[in-house]
Amino acid sequence: MDILLVLVTLVWALDAVWRWARWMAYANIPYLLWVAFAAVLPLSITWLTR
Repeated sequence: MDILLVLVTLVWALDAVWRWARWMAYANIPYLLWVAFAAVLPLSITWLTR
């Protein structure tokens, strides 16, 4: 549940910053991808082992 909150907060922050500092949003795309991977991995493992 925590990782989903981090993911939603990150997307919101990137959207809020996009208008003023696009370079900062672009710099956080690798972090966004890593957090998305960290969210999907345990969910998929849980789904496959149920």
